[in-house]
Amino acid sequence: MDAAEALFQEFVDGGFDRIEQICNTKEEEHLLLDFKENRGPVGGAQSVLDPSNIDTLAIYISAYANTRGGVLVWGIQAKNGQVPQKRPIPEISLFLESLNTHEYGATDPPVTGVRHIRIDDPSKDGSGYAITYVPDSEQKPHQCCKHKKITSYYTRSGNSCDPMVHSWVQALILAKAHPELNLEVEVRDIQPKRQSVPLYESSGRISTQNYYEVILWLTLTNRGKVAAENCAAAFLESEHLQSGGFGVGSTVTQGDSYVPVRFGPVPGGELLYPGIRVPLGRFVFTFTKTVPIGRFIYSKEPCTIKYWLYARGFTLEAEYVIPAESLPTMWPPPPESI
Repeated sequence: MDAAEALFQEFVDGGFDRIEQICNTKEEEHLLLDFKENRGPVGGAQSVLDPSNIDTLAIYISAYANTRGGVLVWGIQAKNGQVPQKRPIPEISLFLESLNTHEYGATDPPVTGVRHIRIDDPSKDGSGYAITYVPDSEQKPHQCCKHKKITSYYTRSGNSCDPMVHSWVQALILAKAHPELNLEVEVRDIQPKRQSVPLYESSGRISTQNYYEVILWLTLTNRGKVAAENCAAAFLESEHLQSGGFGVGSTVTQGDSYVPVRFGPVPGGELLYPGIRVPLGRFVFTFTKTVPIGRFIYSKEPCTIKYWLYARGFTLEAEYVIPAESLPTMWPPPPESI
């Protein structure tokens, strides 16, 4: 729970006592808190947002969402240098409906998680106060739309809401723009194999070793909104099985060290644009059983390939698992030399 949500929770838990605390302690507006009264439209009821406060609602949703979130208390008059005064809103239930109605279309894109609650006045005449909570948004920046006309982006500065300059808007957009690499894996073939290995260097005796040869076709895609620079990848086979080799015709061996094997940049140059799929080609992974057990494999361990995808400003750690039930269990006969 962040500071803005914690402040909102104070009103949820405290109710009218928290409203009185504002006036009794001469609480001042600040980055996360502001007070507004509602006079109602000319010739209309105070239980409906007046035109200026329709704009106010849109501005505060934009400003709070673009900054750190915040709380707006309706029904409090706060003029510069004066003690806050309670100004309960008649028919508070109708006013709450008005807030919910005018929240729609207040910003572009809409802010998720905005909440409005009512706090009844003890007078029991149906009047009361409303609390609007706006969370710090992960989809910022949000543009304010007053009367459904696109206007500006707002930010919260001290106890005021101010239009954002272009450089601030640009910074918020660039802060969330990043590539999103994804590895598509197609299993082409899985073959159980055996090979001759020396039992002891000096004895001259040999034994057999069981292993899987897994042939994969790998494709790299960019699901992000900006081009990925200097793409590369690294692979690490399952720690439950010894790694025997990597790549097309390669003899790269990891042994027991499990140090990632890296390749890159990807084919096609240094940039991978959004929506583009780049085939990395055919790769052969071998998973060697450390203890051969006759012609049958009794272990139900899956074959796991752990991998990392890299680009400027992006790193992803993931794994691809070949389930044990999809692995062959019959091993081929020993080589004739044995």
